[in-house]
Amino acid sequence: FYKRDALRDYPVEAADENEGLTIKRMAVANKPINISDDDAFERQGTLMIIYEKVLPHTKTNILLDWEYILNRGSHMRTGAIDESSFFIAYCFPRIAVYDDLEGWDESQYIGQREPYADFGDFVLSVTVPQNYMVWATGTLTNPEEVLNENIYKKFMRAQNGEFLDIISNDDIDKKAITQPKSWNRFRFMANNVPDVAFALSDHYIWNGGSINSSDSAHKVFVSSAYRPDHTDYKEVTNYAKQTIELMSGSFPTIAYPYPHLTIIDGLDQMEFPMIINDNPLEDREETIELVTHEIAHMYLPFYCGTNQTRYAWMDEGWATISEWILSPGLDSSIVDLFGKSRMLLASGSEWDVPLIIPSTEWSRSYSNNSYAKPAYCFYFLREMLGKEMFNKCMQQFSLQWNGKHPVPWDFFNCFNAALGTDLNWYWKAWFYDYGEMDTGIESVKVNGKNLKVTVTLKGNKPVPLYIKLYRKDAVVASYTKSAAVWKNSGRITFTIPDNIKANRLEIKDIMVPDINEQDNSFDILR
Repeated sequence: FYKRDALRDYPVEAADENEGLTIKRMAVANKPINISDDDAFERQGTLMIIYEKVLPHTKTNILLDWEYILNRGSHMRTGAIDESSFFIAYCFPRIAVYDDLEGWDESQYIGQREPYADFGDFVLSVTVPQNYMVWATGTLTNPEEVLNENIYKKFMRAQNGEFLDIISNDDIDKKAITQPKSWNRFRFMANNVPDVAFALSDHYIWNGGSINSSDSAHKVFVSSAYRPDHTDYKEVTNYAKQTIELMSGSFPTIAYPYPHLTIIDGLDQMEFPMIINDNPLEDREETIELVTHEIAHMYLPFYCGTNQTRYAWMDEGWATISEWILSPGLDSSIVDLFGKSRMLLASGSEWDVPLIIPSTEWSRSYSNNSYAKPAYCFYFLREMLGKEMFNKCMQQFSLQWNGKHPVPWDFFNCFNAALGTDLNWYWKAWFYDYGEMDTGIESVKVNGKNLKVTVTLKGNKPVPLYIKLYRKDAVVASYTKSAAVWKNSGRITFTIPDNIKANRLEIKDIMVPDINEQDNSFDILR
């Protein structure tokens, strides 16, 4: 990505451009490959194609030695955080995914679209100078070898359930973090994950502790590492702990799948298996929303292996609805409207394209189609099915596709199968059809002690109707009709009681980005 003259959709400062990742030595099946031989392999942007056959049902060993210069600025998910803190991601040559739909994944990594990766078992060793701590995907397998005795004891207390500062300000001042060696090698192991990343610093507080997983199968070690002066980070471990507990017990009621989670005080807002690179935020609500969003990604894309490059909505839309639902669980005063303004801005524009079009073909529609639009689809579907049934569908999808590579049609079919109901009308409207969220009141007629109401779905996206009756300026009654009312028709008529003789009816709600609210209010004439 940082190679000079590389194709990118994000700018890079000239000082961060370099020669990119340099292959020093390479062998396949123990046979050395001459890296100066143009017939042995081909470079195509961020792809290297090696001309070696690997037959089905066989194994081969690939050896690669490489090096590259880490970026100091232009922080795109990876690089230097400050003078002695770093978040390291996408740092090794990986084998492209070979799946049964597309064959070899030949997508370029140019910045905005996140890479698609395959599952594997990883052993990672990181060698650092004295008093540098390392956090990574996977379990630290040699803590006693690398940690100062006092830090090790606190680490073990945290592993057993106590929440505390494993590395405190005092430890940093004393420079008593690791074993007193010039260099320490931290070793990590992670199984059945699509990627690994790591971070290191010699001046970060490390706070953490452990909770029991909801399936009682293992403990989950939850921690955060941050600069002492970033006081907003003091609650991040607690936010992460609460999020994991809510995801396990309330939404989507699936046990957190990994042995740990660490959130690093960095310069981005980016997730990797078991480790997150999150910038500090002054606003407490925004911090909570960011934590819940990024932890949701541990399920999608990582647990289920979705293709972030081609179907970005599958994980970002999921993380966005998770943020909307979980954040108020941490603070009931939060009304999370992330993406609503973006949705209203994009709706009906020439770049507002259907979700089923691969995200590799999106440009201006990327943010809207990745985050807000699919999240609204899921949010309204959850209201239509009910919370328990929606969770059941997500459970079936997650468990069935763990460690695999589901595509949109697998997602749709899992919901249909779990429900025993054909939702294709809903999927078609939200994923295949053009259109916006736009409903309008056609008429309201007084019929004795009832109101006969006719509403039209003008924008083609099935949304719930949040109906409010007003007497003068006060809401005196409210009703909800789920998006299911639009299954067979774009025009519906229904009757609601009106014992209090309302003078106005509205179908507005803060969670519905209706592009034209002028026809969402109707004055009742008597």
